[in-house]
Amino acid sequence: MSSRPDLLIYEDSYRRLEGRIHALVPELRISVMDGSGRVSVAGQTVAAEDLTATMGWANADVFAWEGRREYFRALLKSNTLRWVQSAAAGVDDPVFARLAAKGIVLTNSDAQAPAIADYVLAAALDFYQNHAERRRLQAAHCWQRVPFRELADTRWLIVGYGHIGRETARRAHTFGAAVIGVRRQLQPDAFAQQITTLEQLSAHLPHADVIVLCCGLNAATRQLANAEFFAALQPGCLLINVGRGGLIDEAALKDGLESGQVGGAGGGSGTARAAFAVARPRRTLAAARTGREPCPGC
Repeated sequence: MSSRPDLLIYEDSYRRLEGRIHALVPELRISVMDGSGRVSVAGQTVAAEDLTATMGWANADVFAWEGRREYFRALLKSNTLRWVQSAAAGVDDPVFARLAAKGIVLTNSDAQAPAIADYVLAAALDFYQNHAERRRLQAAHCWQRVPFRELADTRWLIVGYGHIGRETARRAHTFGAAVIGVRRQLQPDAFAQQITTLEQLSAHLPHADVIVLCCGLNAATRQLANAEFFAALQPGCLLINVGRGGLIDEAALKDGLESGQVGGAGGGSGTARAAFAVARPRRTLAAARTGREPCPGC
């Protein structure tokens, strides 16, 4: 087998980055997969069993491609593959386990962390500034004072203090929030007042104004946000999940929203009820959110 590095890359990515790739690694051999799943090397079609790719790049173009299964099939069939770089933050999909079982090195990306952290802050600002009500009043051409809360002095509990969690903490800290990070290692961090472990999570739930779930999905975190979790929250707590859906027991969340018992919140359009609907805009949660009465004179 040749020791020459060989990258299996999706055609759209190669067209966009060809010049940069060859400038960085002139000796790199390129295997290009097109939109139909066919692979070519130097313009010549190559059968899947003849691929010599040593590296795979499952980037955003691959994940957005409807034929992405063909790309992963090619990776799994390869006998020469040694390394796969994934654009996904998580590696819990079964295909990654199959690649790892073959001894292939898997690495993932933290490039999306700033954008996801921006999304988290946007969701928190939208909720605390009551933007949904502001937009409703604006559309109705109605002038009315809208209650809001500043992010300063809010208490944030960030479950999963990796790249995404830390970028979120960086932004929340800038707004004057107090942050507690949850991760396996207890090393202190400049953006968190405290670092704790998952085993101590329940002690911090009742004091959090904002809870951000950005941890990986595994046996310890599956349905982490269950009925007991929701019952411990204070009224008005905002939950934002940017991790896998499996982190939340949706039946427990739906029951809590409908009964008004989530986080000890009251019924009607209570703040906790609205918070969860904003934070996780799934169809089941949106159905549980109650509406508001129109303002007088609108």
